[in-house]
Amino acid sequence: MTLVLGEKDLAIEFDVVQILMAGFVQGWPEAVTRSGEVMTNGSRVEPRIDADKQNDQHWLDYLQATELRRPTLLCWGFHAALRADDADSANVRFPVHAIRHLVEYKENCVAPNNRSQLRKCRETVRLVQIREPRVLLEEGWPIFKSNAQRLGRFADITPERYLAGVERLVKNPGQLVVGAFAGDKLVAYCHNYAVGDVAYFDELHVAPGARPLHVSSLMYYEVAQAYRRSGKVTTVCCGPHLPERPGLSDYKTRMGCTLVYFPAYFQAPVAVHLYLRRFRPLAYYRLTGRGDSGLLAVGTRSGQGRHTSPGQ
Repeated sequence: MTLVLGEKDLAIEFDVVQILMAGFVQGWPEAVTRSGEVMTNGSRVEPRIDADKQNDQHWLDYLQATELRRPTLLCWGFHAALRADDADSANVRFPVHAIRHLVEYKENCVAPNNRSQLRKCRETVRLVQIREPRVLLEEGWPIFKSNAQRLGRFADITPERYLAGVERLVKNPGQLVVGAFAGDKLVAYCHNYAVGDVAYFDELHVAPGARPLHVSSLMYYEVAQAYRRSGKVTTVCCGPHLPERPGLSDYKTRMGCTLVYFPAYFQAPVAVHLYLRRFRPLAYYRLTGRGDSGLLAVGTRSGQGRHTSPGQ
């Protein structure tokens, strides 16, 4: 399996192994020992990938209808995406932004203005796979902190917790960690993972001064290209649909993502359904694809007309 960042780059090589876990099969890339870097200027990289990574969320683990069951006897309910062949058994839809046909995902899938941003960003920014924690230990905390404050997230993360988390993140053989450098300065970093034939954008942190460079667009696009060239990943999950953040939804559409309503099954007590619908309508929408017209109208402004089902 080969992953490449940039049209002319050779990057990551690994084999896929299969792990039978929790009643379904997940594919994890196997370890490779040679070293290198992922750069948009053509350097080589081969990451260590380990079959023991089992804790990342696999939202789109398509189950068969016969596999639907509570994970434990004490579980109140569960939510699972279904295979297209079992769509008749679905009772809800799971709204997700995704690149469904990754083999066809090229720059012509990106809106013209965003393609121009990609070209300009490549002139000043290079992408490098981060295989050792040193650069994040030395330069990552200010980026993480400013991004967390801007988004109102991770308020309880202290510098000590961050440093310990960085050590675990970079050494986790299942994570693809990529840094963006302007010259020798780290200006952004992201971490991503793949399960079977689905890749997930996990977290992206950008320094305030780097946002005008459109580095986030370059990282999203090039990481997706890496998975496309693998020949194994067919879908990239770009996160759940957030109708309360229409600007983010528009951005994902311009970057070539489609709002897909995957068939799913959601089982929970009636009281839970009623509570979510009344007090947590956005959470209820993300679980079921259902919501009142006022809620959905927020997420269907310009660019959000590209809704598809998985078969399309």
